Amino acid sequence: VSFSVRPMYLCVLLPAVLFVIAGVVVQNLIADVESVSWSPPSISRKYPEYHDVVTNTAKFLPGLNKPEGMLTHDGYLYTGVRDGKIIKASLEDGTTQVFAQVDGHPLGLAYHPQSNSILVCSPGASDKKTGLLAINMETKEVKLLFKKAAGKEMLFVDDVDVDTETGDIYLSDATKVSPGVVGPLVASQLEILGVPSGRVVKYDWKKKPAEGEVLSEGLAFSNGVAVDSKNRKVYVVETGRYRVHQYDIPSGKWNVFVEDLPGFPDGVSLAPDGSGLWVAMFGPRDPVADSILHPFPIFKRILQVAHFLMPPTTPPGGFVHVDNQGKITARYIDETANNLASTTDVVQEGDNIYIGSLAKDFVGRFPLK
Repeated sequence: VSFSVRPMYLCVLLPAVLFVIAGVVVQNLIADVESVSWSPPSISRKYPEYHDVVTNTAKFLPGLNKPEGMLTHDGYLYTGVRDGKIIKASLEDGTTQVFAQVDGHPLGLAYHPQSNSILVCSPGASDKKTGLLAINMETKEVKLLFKKAAGKEMLFVDDVDVDTETGDIYLSDATKVSPGVVGPLVASQLEILGVPSGRVVKYDWKKKPAEGEVLSEGLAFSNGVAVDSKNRKVYVVETGRYRVHQYDIPSGKWNVFVEDLPGFPDGVSLAPDGSGLWVAMFGPRDPVADSILHPFPIFKRILQVAHFLMPPTTPPGGFVHVDNQGKITARYIDETANNLASTTDVVQEGDNIYIGSLAKDFVGRFPLK
C-alpha cells in the first residue's frame, strides 16, 4: 500500500511545492512594480462601416525607415525617420531632400510661425538635445527649446502643436519610461501596463521660461496633440484609455471629447474643412487585454517584468474621422496590414490623407475622393 500511495502524494505535493516556489519568485520580481485596475468600456457603440483602404493606399515616399510623425507646410511634407533625418518632400512630385539631422528618432513635428521654425519631438536621444527641438527654416540650426516641465525631465516627448495666434506650444510627455532604454514601442507598452504617468505640457512663447507648465498628468500614454487656434481648443490623445481629451484654452478646463474608440489612438490632426478631427489608429483593441489584463493588475505587473517575452506585433492600421460633437463619422482600415500597419499619424492635405507608421518604409497616401 505504501508504494502505491507515495507516488500519489508526490504527484500532488510536488506540483504544489513548485507552484508555491514560483509564486514566491514572481512576487519578489514584481514587488517594486506598480499597476492599477481599470475596467475598459465595452465596445458598445455602433461604429460606421469601415472603408477598406488596401487597394487605394499609394506608397508615397518609399524607402523611408519608420516615418512616424508628419507635417505639411507650404507645399511640402516633412517627416522624421529612424536614423534622425528630417525628410522634406514635395507634395507635387514626391522629390525628397534631407532638411535636417537630429539625434534619435524624431517623432511629432509642427510648424511654428512666430519663429519660422519646425518643432521636433526628440525623445530618448543620446546627447543633450533630448526634449523639444526647434529647427530654423532658413539656417537649419537645431536648438533645444526646453527639456523639463515642473522640474522633471521630459523623457518621452511624443507630439507637439502650436497655437498660431499666440505662439504658445502644447506637447505630450507620454510616459516616465525612457524610450532610450527600452525603445519607444516597449516604453508605450510598459506605460499602459503600469501606473499612468503621461503629461500634457504648455510652453508660453512670450515668456519663454526655462521649463514647461504641466496642464494635465496621470494619462495612460499621452500621445497625439492638435491645436484648434480658431476655436481655442487643444485635443490630446490618451492611447491607453482609447480616448481623446479636449482642453478649453480660455477657461483652462478639460473634458473627454471622444471615448470608446475602436482601437489604440495615436496621432491626431484637424480636418482642414473644419469638420472635426482625423485620428490615427495604431491597431485594434485586444479583447483579452480588455477582459483579463486591465481589470487584474497582477497580470500587468508580471508582464511589465517579463516584457521581453511579449512578441513584436504589426497590427492592422487605420484611421477615423471624428466630427465636432465627438461622433465617429468614418472609419478606414487595412485588415491585411499590407499598406497600413501600426499607424501613428494622419494629416490631410487637399483631397489626400498622408499616413505615418512605426512599421512601414513609406508614407501612405489615401485619396478621399
